[in-house]
Formats: sequence, C-alpha cells, structure tokens
Amino acid sequence: MTFHSCNPKYADAVRYRAAFDTVHVMPAPVRKTDRTTCNALREVEGQLYGLNHVMCALKTQRNALLPISRLPPEVLSQIFQYIAVVEQSYPRTRYFPPFLGSSGTLGWIKITHVCRQWRDVALADSRLWAKTVCALPSATPEMLQRSGTAPITINHDFSYYRNKSRILKSVQLALTHIARTKEIRISANKRILTNIVDSLQDNPAPILETLELCLSADARTGFFYESVHLPARICSSTPRLRNLILDNCSIPWDSPLLRNLTHLEVRLLTFCMPEVLLPTIPQLITILSRCPDLQTLVLSDALPELATPPPIPRPSVPCISRTSRASPSPAKHTPA
Repeated sequence: MTFHSCNPKYADAVRYRAAFDTVHVMPAPVRKTDRTTCNALREVEGQLYGLNHVMCALKTQRNALLPISRLPPEVLSQIFQYIAVVEQSYPRTRYFPPFLGSSGTLGWIKITHVCRQWRDVALADSRLWAKTVCALPSATPEMLQRSGTAPITINHDFSYYRNKSRILKSVQLALTHIARTKEIRISANKRILTNIVDSLQDNPAPILETLELCLSADARTGFFYESVHLPARICSSTPRLRNLILDNCSIPWDSPLLRNLTHLEVRLLTFCMPEVLLPTIPQLITILSRCPDLQTLVLSDALPELATPPPIPRPSVPCISRTSRASPSPAKHTPA
C-alpha cells in the first residue's frame, strides 16, 4: 500500500479530477443537417403553423359565445370612446428636469390587443384615432391613416422632451391636415411655437373650433422674459373658431380671430411685455361687440393701466357667465 492510496486528500483529488474531466469533455462535432432533415423540419413547422390557425379560429368561436360579444359594435365603440378619455396614450420620455420622465404607455390602444372583434371595432371607428393623432409621435402617420376623414385633434406638450425635433416633425405632419382639424392645443417654447404658427400661415381651417397656444417654461430660456408675438391672421380663415386661449402669446387686438368667440383667455405673464401690445379700452369694447355670444372672458396682465377709466358705454354681452382679470404687473416695461 502506497502513501498516496492511504492519503484521503489524494483520493478526493482523484475524484475531483475525474469529475472535472467528465464535465469538460468536448462534444463531438455536429454534422451538417442533410436535406431529409430540412424537409422534415419544414413539414413540422407547416403543421405547427396550421395548428396555430386552428387555435386562433377556435378562440374566435369561443369569444363569440361570451356574453360581452353580444354587444353591438356601436355600443362597443362608445365604450371605447370613454376608455380613450380615461386611459390616454403617451410616449416614453427621459429624465428632463423638472420632469422625471416616464416609461410611456399605449393607453386605450391596448383594447385592440384583446380579441379580433374588439380590434375590428376600434379600427372601424375613425373618431378614436382622430383624437390622438399626436399622442404617440412615432405613430402619427399610422394614426392619421386610421383616422380617415374624421376631424382630428392636435394636442401636444413639448416641455416634457429634451429632444424636440422628432416631436415637431410629427406635429407638422398632423398640421398638413389642417383642413379637417377641429382642435389645436400646443404648449412649447418660443422657437417651436413660431415654427408652428409659420406653418399655419395662409392655410384655411374651415372646421377649427379651438385654438390654444401656450409658451411653456424651458430650462434653457428666460421664460419670464419671453413672449410670442402672433400675426393678426394665423390661418387664412377660421369661420368656426369659438375658443381662443393664449398664454404669453400676444396677438393684434384687431385680429379677425377675435370674432364670434364664446371663450377667450389671454394671459401675458412675462415681465417685459411692452404696454403698446396691450389693448386699449376702445379695442376691448370692439372685441366684446364682435363676440355677442361670449361666455367666458379671462384677461390676466392683459389690461392697460389707467388712472381714471374714460366714460365708455358698456357693450351688451348677454351670454357671459364668467369673467376674470388681473392688474398689470408693476414690472411691466413701458417703452420710452
């Protein structure tokens, strides 16, 4: 009997080496698949494909027997309309102070993934897609296509994005359908707002009912010292415009947009708004006389500072139900 055979550590080392050699044995080289095997694989894959279609058909038949499938498509479509209001879609955004970013969600669009019937009903309702054409910027072309000829809503807030060029392209694409645009609600910095307004020039908006332009705060610009000066005529014609909301966006007070409105809000919250851009009392009276059905009037820092108001007859605005005003800020700049 040798020393190594009596040593328990040596015996353990032998066992470990045997186990190591077993684990690290190189496998034999795999032969290339021959033609017979390839044909067999294709046949099996074809059978699996056929079984998948059979499974889908059986699931469709099963869903058709469920109580909810008895609802008419019109009722389902109306339910989807309510879901679209509650479960809104929004894209993924990165951290951009003061916003923390979000992972994004399809929102109500997930109902199209439930079953074939729901998807067909949603795709057939162009109103669903018309209200969210800019909700997911990368899907704007598809949204516009699915919206058909329905009136669309262009609604987007650029302040959530660090890189705004891709978002601007999607909004500009939607604005090419200005002839069937019912609402425009844009919140962006000065450069983007100016770009959007320029793209609207000389384009008629025959069914536009709501126009909201907001100069949003941007960490890289002096928000409290900026404003956007809009042209008198943003679109060549807006016969149905009833709601006009402007935040830090000034407009000539004789603009044709200030006619036949039912809702007017103008907020000029910057510190350097020249007083020459504020309306005079006669201009305000003219605006009120041109909007006999006005119901809401909000003027924040958009009134001239007068020591003694002149005696001017009060216009008749029988429908007005809400008014709000704020005195001009003492930091207003009066040009010499």
